[in-house]
Amino acid sequence: MIVTITPGWTEGVAALLYNILYDPSSGQRWTLTHKSDDEQWFLAFAEGLLHALQADDLADDRILASYADLFARHKLHTGVWSEVLVIDQKYISLSSECEKHMHVVKNFLNHPFSYDESELVVDVGR
Repeated sequence: MIVTITPGWTEGVAALLYNILYDPSSGQRWTLTHKSDDEQWFLAFAEGLLHALQADDLADDRILASYADLFARHKLHTGVWSEVLVIDQKYISLSSECEKHMHVVKNFLNHPFSYDESELVVDVGR
């Protein structure tokens, strides 16, 4: 898999993860016109995930998600609880949820036009 790290791909992956985690019926979708309140965290996490996938896309999903988490914490200078999100009145870890859905992220990177989030990846046709 060829992984390109650009602002468009980073936002596309961030939006994909956000849209997987939040119930679409809630009206909370990351689109061109609506961003997440946790935008910086999702963007930093997605950038870290792209770096991890670029280095070794065959690595275990847990390792890829853990690297993304560490990358985001370092980039944003945050602590250990920064990746905990409240969704549907439950606390979740972005890295553990990402690990569960890594196959979707990899599929998005290989076939972006199969997903609504491809509109965020302005350089998809490179």
